Amino acid sequence: MKQSVNLVPDSFRRAVVARRLLRSWLMTSLVTAIVLTAYAAWERENYSRTLNRRLVVESRARPFSEMSNSATRMAEEIRLIEQSDALVHRLSKDQTPLLPLALVSAGVKACPDQLWIKHVKFEQNQKSEKPTANAPAAPKEAESVASGQGRLILEGLAVDNLAVAAFVAALRDTKGFRSVELKSSVVTQVGDQRQMSFSIESEL
Repeated sequence: MKQSVNLVPDSFRRAVVARRLLRSWLMTSLVTAIVLTAYAAWERENYSRTLNRRLVVESRARPFSEMSNSATRMAEEIRLIEQSDALVHRLSKDQTPLLPLALVSAGVKACPDQLWIKHVKFEQNQKSEKPTANAPAAPKEAESVASGQGRLILEGLAVDNLAVAAFVAALRDTKGFRSVELKSSVVTQVGDQRQMSFSIESEL
């Protein structure tokens, strides 16, 4: 029976095993590093392609986005114009006498501290119907009155008839009324003072 004697020292054998393990670990680390590097390069390339595609899509969609924004702004402007037109139409329909009131205010300023307006009434003229074939034609005077916007009735107090006359003249001088007529002017007692109560009708 043969017997073998191991003459290799234990330290040498341990060194050989350590070198083998180190070589295996280095190979594994190298392969892992290569794989990770390749994966990172692929990710960068994929991200770059995705970013380029996104930029291309955005550049192609930019004109449509600008058209959409322009259409939105245009729709908003149209809405504002429609609101303004509706407001103008409502004011025109209501026939609010803003300009005549301004003319009345100017007339009052012509008589400072001598005349006071107590009541203002606006009567809108009814729209005249078209005459039928059998209906008689309306007189020219009536057609002229119907063509106006309405009638403004002013009632107030004045210190005397001179102030009332000056106020009527100031209204006529504005050229904003078709006619200005003093309907009444009577003496009235206000406290311990005697004043003139007047009523004026102005055709618009």
